[in-house]
Amino acid sequence: MRSSTAQQGLSPPNFFWVFSESGPIDCLPSNLNVLVSAGVAWENSSADKFGTVWTPRSPDNVFIDSGGYQAVSRWGGEYPYSPTELFEYASQMGAEYVATMDLVCDPNVESDLSSTERIEQTVENTTEVVAAYEASSTNYDFQLVPVIQGWKPREYLECVDAFRDRGLIREYMGIGSVARKHANDEIHEILTRLNNNLPSTDFHLFGAKLSIVRDHRFWGQFESCDSAAWRFRPSELGRDKMYAESKHEKTKFFYTYKQKINHAKSQMQAQTTLF
Repeated sequence: MRSSTAQQGLSPPNFFWVFSESGPIDCLPSNLNVLVSAGVAWENSSADKFGTVWTPRSPDNVFIDSGGYQAVSRWGGEYPYSPTELFEYASQMGAEYVATMDLVCDPNVESDLSSTERIEQTVENTTEVVAAYEASSTNYDFQLVPVIQGWKPREYLECVDAFRDRGLIREYMGIGSVARKHANDEIHEILTRLNNNLPSTDFHLFGAKLSIVRDHRFWGQFESCDSAAWRFRPSELGRDKMYAESKHEKTKFFYTYKQKINHAKSQMQAQTTLF
């Protein structure tokens, strides 16, 4: 895991901006780290194929989320596309990282599947995705990122145990179902347990809130994160519309959020010891 010295501050996490636009978004700068959900792309098409999700020009790094939220909330726990179709879409997007096909365990995402069943299916899906990747004759340029799923801290460890039994532990893994958790204490407990259990693994936090990036307890504990929060309309503007829609609003909200992220990163870089 990343560390610090007396001479060098903590290394800030790589931040990925989540995009789900169905039209051009040329008002934002290029060379960003971007995350796109394959599930959103699939739903952006009227046919059984991936539709277009627009991102700013020339992204620095592209992370493809497999669509675990849509798989539970829309598709009854079954993906409408195969691992190979996901790989082909990721290649078209120029992805560096691709999350394996997980199922979100957030109980607020209604499903007939229990959290245990979602974890079990996540493990089965991950086994299938890794097998398809390793058996393919195509030399893909992206790295697979298995996603550890759960809701309660012990469930994440149970998922890790199942991954370990199948040889699915990797140096870089995702942690799912944290986006809607309101208590940073619980997320910190989950991350601490996973770091202790997998000391040689770096983690990506899917849907990390700004408060996590600001919270010194998390500094140096994860490698990367993503957020779509930059698109949310501030409450003082009214919530008749949840997301920024106009080019003006998208530009304003993006740079406001970017300033907050950069401030948190600068504080992190100035900190020379882990708490």
